[in-house]
Amino acid sequence: MPEVVYAALQRPASIAELQARPDVRGALSGLRVQLVAAGMLRSLPPRRTRTARRALRALREGHPLPAGRKGLATDDILMAVALYGESALSVLAARFALRAGLIARAEVADKGFHRRSPRGGGTGGGMYSCGGGGGGGGSD
Repeated sequence: MPEVVYAALQRPASIAELQARPDVRGALSGLRVQLVAAGMLRSLPPRRTRTARRALRALREGHPLPAGRKGLATDDILMAVALYGESALSVLAARFALRAGLIARAEVADKGFHRRSPRGGGTGGGMYSCGGGGGGGGSD
């Protein structure tokens, strides 16, 4: 079952596109049934049970969020994404997650610092201008 979902994630797709695929929908349904039977998911509405919260806490303690992707096996990356969701995607598979629409593009607070913006924010006259005074060196 997980193989079907994993294979479907090899190319970017939205959640709606994945859920529209009968094989993925069936695999997720089967996983849901197993989680309910294990006491880790309530049947309606699907929320974490106390048992699931404890298990998740223990797994997170045993598998802290990696600082980067370098040297991680695919299984370790998948475990991190399963345990930490968007946080792990942002660190370990940012380009894929952005293209797939799984995470939002970060907004830059000051729009003047775009990589194609002129140096100095585009407001000054000289390349290293600090202000608008005349030269002369005299006092005001």
